[in-house]
Amino acid sequence: MPTAYVIALLAMLFTAASYGKMVKIYPQAGSSYTYTQKTISPHLGFLVGWSSLLDYLFLPMVNGILTKIYLTALFPEVYPWIWVVAFVLLMTVINLFNVNLAANFNSFLVFFQMLVIVIFGALVVKGVMGGEGTGEVLSVQPFIGPDMEISTLITGATILCFSFLGFDAVTTLSEETPNPSKTVPGPSF
Repeated sequence: MPTAYVIALLAMLFTAASYGKMVKIYPQAGSSYTYTQKTISPHLGFLVGWSSLLDYLFLPMVNGILTKIYLTALFPEVYPWIWVVAFVLLMTVINLFNVNLAANFNSFLVFFQMLVIVIFGALVVKGVMGGEGTGEVLSVQPFIGPDMEISTLITGATILCFSFLGFDAVTTLSEETPNPSKTVPGPSF
């Protein structure tokens, strides 16, 4: 799993760098739809636009299901449907109040995710360095196993790319941004 995440991370970094370049060239709303339409074909851009719409439709549903799965594992005595209803109501209430509340809640979630990433990174370093008292030095066991297959890695990385979705939504705001080719950050290479 860690190796599949590294592969997915590398693929998404290249994708994010491409988005950073494209948003400066085509600062119109539409994101991947616009980029595909302008660079490859209007017909393919149309299909990409509908695929993006499905992404925005299904992603909240998947988040609700994941919330149910995780919270049901933590609190098995609570009916699973209660977590789905609670999640949908919480997200609806947050979005109904005002944009500032939603932005602050989002900032809190980003901070929490960064904290989890730092803790995970520390545990990975500890695992790779061999942990305490094991006598091993620089173990690659979390990343490379004896029964690892490349097809399984690629399949896992493809599915794990789903956990990186959302960064592309930033480029949809480029049309409303004053001087987007200067103010929307992008890669410097």
